[in-house]
Parts: sequence; structure tokens; C-alpha cells
Amino acid sequence: MKRLTPMTDKVSLWKEAIVKFLDRERHSITLFEFTVNDLTYTGRKRRKPRLRFDAIAFNPFRVGTTSPIRVLEMKSSRRDFLSDKKWRGYVPYSSQFGFICRAGVILPHDLPKGIGLFYIEGAKIVKQAEWTVRTISKEHREAVTHRLHSRAVGLLYEKSLKGLVTI
Repeated sequence: MKRLTPMTDKVSLWKEAIVKFLDRERHSITLFEFTVNDLTYTGRKRRKPRLRFDAIAFNPFRVGTTSPIRVLEMKSSRRDFLSDKKWRGYVPYSSQFGFICRAGVILPHDLPKGIGLFYIEGAKIVKQAEWTVRTISKEHREAVTHRLHSRAVGLLYEKSLKGLVTI
């Protein structure tokens, strides 16, 4: 059995709070460390590089339509936020994009309008900056949808093996 350290315990509390926060819609699913092909890549490698989102939430029954796809990036420190140059490339893959961190790590004026900012305080998440709903291009939505369906099927299969759901 894996021994919980104070850090892993804190991460699991954060993840639990994020799931509750993102689960606004009925039948919402939240996935962590979600990867998707980078559609902007024009190099010669056979496999496209992948972008990795810290958390993504979607409704598996409406994901192919205009259902929101929410992406959250977790930041542990101001230095982590300032050194991250990749997050702007994540925005086209989501209808709502935001950051989650401890209070004061990122300030609302650090972000462009429409990018959400949420502070985590214990097991509670407090909104600091509103995240607006954007339209996702067909190509970006299809890239995300393909990966979401394969991950969702895998999760349902795992849960069915444990007897938690019936397929």
C-alpha cells in the first residue's frame, strides 16, 4: 500500500475539491493529467507531441455538441506560473480555461480577460476571476472528444471490474 505523505495528501484534497467544483452539470466527469495531440505541431515526427492538462471536465453524453469542456491548470507557486509558457496553447482546446492555486500565487491582473482564476482554501474553491465561455473550433473539439471517449471508456471498464458500475 502506498504511504501518504503530507504532499500527496494535499494533492488528493485538491483533486477532491476540484472534482466537486467542476461537477456542476449532471453526469459530469473530471479527468486529471489528460493528454491531447498538439494540432499546431508541424514538425517531421511521426507522432505529434501531446499537450497535458492538469484537469478537464466534460459531460460524456453531450461532449460532441456544444457542451462545455472545462480545463484547469494547477499552479503550486508564482514561479511555476511565470515559467509556464505552454498554457496559452491549451486555451483553444477548451470552452472554459482557468488556473487554480493557493491565494496570492496568481493575481487576477496577471491573466487576460476570460481566463478564470480560482483560489483553493482548504477543501473550498473561491472564484477570483470569471472564466468566459468560448467556441472551440471543430478540429480542436474533435481532438479532445476522441481522447475523452477513449479515457471515459477505460474508466468505466476499470469501475466495472471493481463492481462499481455495470456496463
